Amino acid sequence: MREARSDSRPLNAGTSRLGLSAVSLGTLGQADSSVNIAFPAITAWFQLDIAAIQWLVIAYLLPMSSFVLAFGKLGDLYGHRRIFMIGTLLSLVAHTLSGLAPSYDWLLCLRMFQGIGFGMILGSGPALATFFVHEDQRSHALAMYTMVFGAGMALGPAIGGLLVDQWGWQTVFWYRAPLAAITLALLAAAPESLQAVRQPKLDIVGALLLAASLGSLLLILNALQQASIDLAFVMALLLVFGGASTGFVCQEIRAPEPIIRLSVFRDVDITLLQASSIMINFAGFAVLLLFPFYLAMETDLSLSVAGLVLATSPLGTAMAGLMGTRLALTIGLKRLTSLGPYLTAFGLLAIGLLAPHSTIVVMVIPMFLIGVGLGLFQFAFTDRIVAAMPSGDRGVAGSLFMVTRLLGTVAGASCMSSLLNALMTSDPGDETGRAAMSFVAAFQITFVLVGTALIASHLVMSVFRRI
Repeated sequence: MREARSDSRPLNAGTSRLGLSAVSLGTLGQADSSVNIAFPAITAWFQLDIAAIQWLVIAYLLPMSSFVLAFGKLGDLYGHRRIFMIGTLLSLVAHTLSGLAPSYDWLLCLRMFQGIGFGMILGSGPALATFFVHEDQRSHALAMYTMVFGAGMALGPAIGGLLVDQWGWQTVFWYRAPLAAITLALLAAAPESLQAVRQPKLDIVGALLLAASLGSLLLILNALQQASIDLAFVMALLLVFGGASTGFVCQEIRAPEPIIRLSVFRDVDITLLQASSIMINFAGFAVLLLFPFYLAMETDLSLSVAGLVLATSPLGTAMAGLMGTRLALTIGLKRLTSLGPYLTAFGLLAIGLLAPHSTIVVMVIPMFLIGVGLGLFQFAFTDRIVAAMPSGDRGVAGSLFMVTRLLGTVAGASCMSSLLNALMTSDPGDETGRAAMSFVAAFQITFVLVGTALIASHLVMSVFRRI
């Protein structure tokens, strides 16, 4: 094993700030939340049906989510700084070319490269942040990363809306290219981190099986959202998912350097923590998916003001990053992983009680509470997983939250849209079963059910966790 630098040799404050600034800018600048606001302009430019825009999301999410664990492992083996820089460079090129795409097919191809680039950034970012500081500052570095992640999600729609309005949809890609260039310059100037780098052979078979497993699962969840479900397609994907998942487990058991050491899941706390992450992100996605419809149908807010209301949730996530370290010292990480889901659930229940034409203050408070809950859980989850796994697997540990987050949000999109539609098309109190429930009633029931399910699931898991 080749030591990049010894922990006994101190990092000065300037080195830490420079390295953490590079990680922060690279993560914040490449966050993809600014693209959604450009969807209408992109569909008009390429003369697309509205349904076709989903592939702009799928083309990005599939490679990112399928390979993020493998990218974390690559960072563990060959250096997180190196993988982060490669991902940033790939993002720079892909974003520059995206605005020049001559057709929608070309744009989809470039979106795949954007997803790969951001997957490298996400897979190595949390670990790299911790390696730029000493171990006693790990929680502080992860809290900062949580804050930056939330800030990127909050700023994206506001920046994207301004750019699209003034200069067109291409700018939601182009503005991130100079940010990527500055990130590369900062990382090049920063001294080596404290990471110990080793260079055994990557488990390529395991990486491909994991990608096939996660990719097919995400496609299954996406297919279940469609109005007409192709059962043959879903069954084929289920076979791929089952075969790839079984193959991955068998491969990891015998691989000398597995993508993820399956022994970590023998710890009941860690396994249930993964389940909690999927559930809280499943529930939290209700805000992003359904609340925009409430703002459009039940309020008189302008588009820009409605965007600011939506931004209060990721703003709460960013604020949680500021509070995370102090709260962890006060009440402990284990209690923090319980506090996050409860805050999120109470926020969801409060939204479920909203009446038509509620005031902005009444809407913003539960939105902010949900964001704080999600942020506190993200920080505590990452810190606990990083602490539980060997330092040589820190990239994989940091990537686990991104995988569970994505699984939760995609599953939430499928289930909650189906639940809302079912409630609006069939009223159990009507003898014919054909009378439609109002949107507000269906909206309220959906949020109350999701919030209650989050509380119930967390209470059940708390029985088995050592809290």
